[in-house]
Amino acid sequence: MMTERVFLVTAGKMTSFIIDENIIKFSSHKATSLVDFHEAWNKKITLAKKHEVKLDSIRSIKKEENDDDVTIKYKILQGSILLWC
Repeated sequence: MMTERVFLVTAGKMTSFIIDENIIKFSSHKATSLVDFHEAWNKKITLAKKHEVKLDSIRSIKKEENDDDVTIKYKILQGSILLWC
């Protein structure tokens, strides 16, 4: 099941992510297991970067045939400004 594994990623400073219920959680902590990811994610004081993307905010997922990159476009509300990432 997709919600029970850690995916490695190269996206800026992010190195791993999980799909958790209705959210994709990205972390700069290179997790080796689901338990490791959750322990690092739940730490109060950490140098690791964290980012969440709600699944219902995803507008598109794109992968070109001959390219290894996957682009996820989603919307976030920052103050009163709607941004596309």
